[in-house]
Amino acid sequence: MLQDSLGGNSRTLMIACISPSDVHFAETLNTLKYANRAKNIKNKVVANINSQHVEVSRLTERIQQLQTELSHMRQHQSIGRA
Repeated sequence: MLQDSLGGNSRTLMIACISPSDVHFAETLNTLKYANRAKNIKNKVVANINSQHVEVSRLTERIQQLQTELSHMRQHQSIGRA
């Protein structure tokens, strides 16, 4: 249950407040045990990829290829005229 509550695609920070007093020994011990269990949790990070972002990146790359091709064609055409 603890792993599910700390999971996700973000970093989690836990601050454990403990007391040096003998009166609060049991509570401090429970806090330290809980913090240790939380520290040992390992999650797999999953990248959030938007399909539109992938498509936009692909199209942007294609536009750049076509612009380069057009530039080369214009250079060859101007050389032929000279």
